[in-house]
Amino acid sequence: MSMQQRKVLAEAEVVELKATQLEGVLESAIRVLEDAKGVYERGQEESKRMQEESKRAQEELRRENEIAQEKLRRAYEQAQEESKRAQEELRRENEIAQEKLRRAYEQAQEESKRAYQQAREELKRTQAELLHAIKAGVKGLEHA
Repeated sequence: MSMQQRKVLAEAEVVELKATQLEGVLESAIRVLEDAKGVYERGQEESKRMQEESKRAQEELRRENEIAQEKLRRAYEQAQEESKRAQEELRRENEIAQEKLRRAYEQAQEESKRAYQQAREELKRTQAELLHAIKAGVKGLEHA
């Protein structure tokens, strides 16, 4: 494995590590949404029970419910933005990695062509030397 290939593999591992880290960020955002949803649902249940109590208690619950809904909305928007940023970053990193792999592949092809060409030339030289040696040996036998 060439140095370039090892470098590309190392960079691919870095990209994979970053993708794993970004998955953690997304999972955290999902947990925030689930927590906010739980707060919202608890507020709704409490609102149903409190309908029998005074207007003051109903108004207080309405405000708590609005706060919970706002938190849910903000958490949802934040999770969407984080998701968009993570997807864009992964897309850019993937494009970079693909370009590096393409360049490494092209370089490997060029190196392979050069090695083939060198081997061919070496074979021609060896054949020429062998033919020369055979001719010299035949002349030597003819004189002997």
